[in-house]
Amino acid sequence: MRVYYSGVPDERGWAIELFSRLLTCFVIEQTFFNDFRTRLELDPKLMSMRQEFAVHKERLRPFMIQKYNIKDPGAYPTRRKAPAKGTSKPPAGKP
Repeated sequence: MRVYYSGVPDERGWAIELFSRLLTCFVIEQTFFNDFRTRLELDPKLMSMRQEFAVHKERLRPFMIQKYNIKDPGAYPTRRKAPAKGTSKPPAGKP
């Protein structure tokens, strides 16, 4: 992945995208770690690094929310899409 730091027209979009990638990588790392937990837990430096990263990530989250005025996606009502023509089910009791 390449990130070019010049010419970004929208700092907000860039920052949110980068934080989203950080969260995705965190989940991937967590999954990998859980698969090899018994061996990886023996490395105290790794455990310290993982803890520092988790703390930093959670400190960054409220900063991002406040600075970029990010709304809770669960606060918006979900829209139901109308079924495509010809794909709706017939009323019960009718063929």
